Amino acid sequence: MTKSIHLFPYSFPSAQTLLVVVAVLFLLPPDNFAQGVGDNSNWDDRFGWYGVTGSVFTIDAGDCDMYVGGEFTNQRTSTNNYVARWDGGTWTILGDGPIEGADGTIRSVTANGSDVYAAGSFASFDGVVVNGIARWNGTSWVAIGGGVRGDRHREFTVYDVIVFGSEVFIAGDFTFAGEAVANNIAHWNSFTREWRAIDNGVNGIVYDLELQGDWLYVGGEFTEAGGIDANNIVRYNLLTGEWQRFGTGVNARVNAITVEDKTIYAGGHFSKAGNADASYVASWDRAIDTWSSLGQGMNDIVYALELREEGLYAGGAFTTAGSSNANRIAFWNGSRWSSLGGGLDQTVYAIASCNLHLCAGGDFQNADGNQSPFFAQWDFSRWNILSSNESNGLNDESRAVAMVGNEGFYAGGTFTTAGAVTANHIAWWNGNGWDALAEGTDGPVNTLLVDGDSIYVAGEFNTAGSGRDSNVAIWNHRSKGWESMGVGVNGTLYAMASDDDFLYVGGDFTEAGETGAQNIARWNKQTGAWSSLSPGPNGAVHALEVIDGKLWVGGDFTRIGAMSFSYLATYTLATDSWDAVGGGTNGAVRAVAGADDGKIYVGGEFTEAGGKRVDHIAFYDGTDWQSMEDGLTEGVTTTTVSAIEIVGENVYIGGEFTLAGGFPVGYLVRWRGSWAPLASGVSGSLPSVKSLSANGSQMVVAGDFATAGEKPSVNIGIWTFPTLSVRDRSGIQRLELSAYPNPINALTRISVGGLSSSKASASLSVTIVDPLGREIASIYNGTLLQDRVHLQWDASSQPNGIYFAQVRLGDTREVLKLIVR
Repeated sequence: MTKSIHLFPYSFPSAQTLLVVVAVLFLLPPDNFAQGVGDNSNWDDRFGWYGVTGSVFTIDAGDCDMYVGGEFTNQRTSTNNYVARWDGGTWTILGDGPIEGADGTIRSVTANGSDVYAAGSFASFDGVVVNGIARWNGTSWVAIGGGVRGDRHREFTVYDVIVFGSEVFIAGDFTFAGEAVANNIAHWNSFTREWRAIDNGVNGIVYDLELQGDWLYVGGEFTEAGGIDANNIVRYNLLTGEWQRFGTGVNARVNAITVEDKTIYAGGHFSKAGNADASYVASWDRAIDTWSSLGQGMNDIVYALELREEGLYAGGAFTTAGSSNANRIAFWNGSRWSSLGGGLDQTVYAIASCNLHLCAGGDFQNADGNQSPFFAQWDFSRWNILSSNESNGLNDESRAVAMVGNEGFYAGGTFTTAGAVTANHIAWWNGNGWDALAEGTDGPVNTLLVDGDSIYVAGEFNTAGSGRDSNVAIWNHRSKGWESMGVGVNGTLYAMASDDDFLYVGGDFTEAGETGAQNIARWNKQTGAWSSLSPGPNGAVHALEVIDGKLWVGGDFTRIGAMSFSYLATYTLATDSWDAVGGGTNGAVRAVAGADDGKIYVGGEFTEAGGKRVDHIAFYDGTDWQSMEDGLTEGVTTTTVSAIEIVGENVYIGGEFTLAGGFPVGYLVRWRGSWAPLASGVSGSLPSVKSLSANGSQMVVAGDFATAGEKPSVNIGIWTFPTLSVRDRSGIQRLELSAYPNPINALTRISVGGLSSSKASASLSVTIVDPLGREIASIYNGTLLQDRVHLQWDASSQPNGIYFAQVRLGDTREVLKLIVR
């Protein structure tokens, strides 16, 4: 479903010139739920997916469309693997990608016309049970005959899939294909739609298949094929059913095979081929039935081979090929090995070629010294990264963001790659791209604070740059260098706040500098000395904010010294004394922010504040706690508010929740007396918003998500504040229109909100018109008596198409676009 806002001129037959704001909004419920803030066009589209975010094990060049698979997840996330496509200019994901995707590693991808086959160790793909092998039909992933399985619940993996006409050949580590006993190798006929074994199969794992003419070449780790002895490499005639070995084979696993006329090339773990010494790569000459080495071979494992007209390319874990230095990839011209530039800095698992390019995938981060995570392209003179201007996402969660005016922002978290830049846990977005902060930190960054040119960085690390900095350090924004803060603190930091003289830090620690400090401490900016705020809380501190001479402290604590405090307290800086806040909350506090009107907003894991039901968010007005409608609820695994950012009279809140005031939102919401979503918000597999930072025109959103505003936006996003105010010559402001649901099946509710009190006695009419301006229905005609009006339209009798709700308030007119489906 497309969800977007457009601004365009529109004239009704009898109307004067209008400024029209047309909105098709995501989820905008009625009654106490306000107009959505902007639409998905307000989300930046530059933080999409780089393409691959982990090890690449397979590449298929297709018709110069590169299909890539591998292990794109990490141990922390619950996201799944996927198949990616590079069309020469843009990365796309086939299917639901990391939100659903494959629940195991993808080992092989091959394209056959509009069909793309993926094989691996997964049981499901995009929620469909496929068991090791799946087909992309152009719109979705589908199963192939029940897939494969092991014997007696043994795990299975399909390591290779190749397609010829209606036949799909697979090989790997499995016992059954469909109901057929296959023993690690099988084929599927697309016409008969059944699996068949290839003779009696082989007695070990198969890692690679190659088809030439009537012969199917098989490489792996086995000693027998179809009843004949065959050490790790063999071929099978598809017409006669004959197995044929290559002498005595090789003495260890074969990972890759490629065939040229009468020459068969093999690469793998072996050191001997037949009687010949052959270090990890060898060739078999069918004319003389003899194995030969290729020069001096390699100094480590070969995982991939690719044959082109000019010669043979090999990829693997090696750093020398023959007598040449060749980092993980090399070229054999028939007589000698040579390098491809400076090569890659880690293992290559896959190679594929197309026209004037050769692509490599693996574990590497750099190609010839330049950033190119996991995937790179060789144009036969230099290495290139495959990315677009929209490929600036992060490869793991961001936990903190801090804007520096209009210059850009810093992001910190668990990520190690920002776009195509290696950035260990922290990076700077300069408005156009990412910059690393020297070597970054050696562990996650949890919180950031900007104080002039000093960027305070805190989290769970031992080093920042080349210096030893225990969990907290300073990055100088102007000189671009790291600065130490003494010996730091001896535990994890989650929060920071600042005033003119001190930096305050909160977390889970017992010492700051060489001073005992329980979970909270301060650092003197002038002297560089640490001191405690004694006594400290008895649990971790997660939120700090300095407001009018008081340090607000929230976290997971119930006592400070001998006094009871329910997860929230204030520390008066002038008197060094602790005070309770209205009875506190009944659960952990994760975020605190103060507004200009004196209200203090508090969010976290609680459901009560001061004994009142508030559901994870509330504000303190100086004397009492106030609820915010029905609060924020229904997180997927837990419900919490992690971030609060105040911009003028707007309070932006992020965390793990799917309902605001009982109505759906995308983990991010605005409060201005009522709840409003930021268009579609963010989404992903178990998504969350961890941090927010805003200037006057934009807000940066950090967290663990795959999309923002239904656009790829991986773990970081930018929301541009929309201009929703409309002024006519009478001075009306903030006329807000929304409809839910929209698109419409039957009933929709239309909200007209944000109405100026100066129009309190004006005549209001709302009519539904078609694109020609013809009236379909009148749903309101009367005097404006309140700030917001909620109406209902039954579209069940209308044909599908585009309609408009025409709103007339005095001499002001606006329209809201509606779609009936």
